[in-house]
Amino acid sequence: MTDQNLTERPPRKHPMELQLTAMIDVFSMIVIFLILGTVFGASEVVIPGQMKLPKSISKEGMDTAPRIVIHQGKVTSNFFKESYDLSRFHASEGSEESEAFKRELKKHVKVFTSGEGPKLLSTIADQEAAYEDVFSVVRLFRLAGFETLLFVATGEGITQ
Repeated sequence: MTDQNLTERPPRKHPMELQLTAMIDVFSMIVIFLILGTVFGASEVVIPGQMKLPKSISKEGMDTAPRIVIHQGKVTSNFFKESYDLSRFHASEGSEESEAFKRELKKHVKVFTSGEGPKLLSTIADQEAAYEDVFSVVRLFRLAGFETLLFVATGEGITQ
């Protein structure tokens, strides 16, 4: 045997062919895996019947997040049992009452902000709610630990 015989390959009788059947099988398995692994989520938001939500032209959906509802002078939530009067959110900054209320809110909020990831809060306010009311409520929840605030609105609203 010579060195030349070891490095030379014998000529091929048939050209190399692409195995389409095996490739289609693998591709089908990947597609099925991706389809079955996809999670479609839906979020249910309970909105009082007489509440009119502001209109939005944004196409973004609402993430599932804890939510607060500002309606008829009350603030309710899906993470604390009682509803609070809006006047509690207007207490002067730094007052004893304001600080006690902030501590109380932080206890409720800690449940949702202890994990990893964004600390989201969905805010649902009546279209008739005053800006000052919404701002006061959102400010207190931000101070209590929520970092990202989402505002819930209904479909296309800008008319010109």
